[in-house]
Amino acid sequence: MITAITNVRIFDGEQVIGDDTVVIDGAHIHSVGDKVPAGATVIDAHGGTLMPGLIDSHVHTDINGLHDALLFGVTTELEMNGRWTPKERRKIAERDDIADLRSPGMGITPKGGHPTQYMSSSNNFGNYLLDKSKKTH
Repeated sequence: MITAITNVRIFDGEQVIGDDTVVIDGAHIHSVGDKVPAGATVIDAHGGTLMPGLIDSHVHTDINGLHDALLFGVTTELEMNGRWTPKERRKIAERDDIADLRSPGMGITPKGGHPTQYMSSSNNFGNYLLDKSKKTH
């Protein structure tokens, strides 16, 4: 499916460029500033601004948060807890109604670092993080 967005200010991440038409073929930008191809779906932006998606590089989120992020132009979120399994992240990547999600796979912190101050000694994971007998090389 080819879509042309016309009558739009285009911000390329550094400056507003002079062209006013973007042609999208499927999920990829096909051209900027070219003529509208025959048969394309045309969206008149009425002088609106088109810009790259924003990235939020430190979140603790859920599906509702990913949905809200997209409403505000955040297309990618970097999730710090690592609560999302690889299977869940693959399912999220297939959706276009929520922001994309990236995650390290697990939370990482130095000994005594945040959030260990919130972990009780009865928490097995907290015990592992706080165990001073473990040496790293």
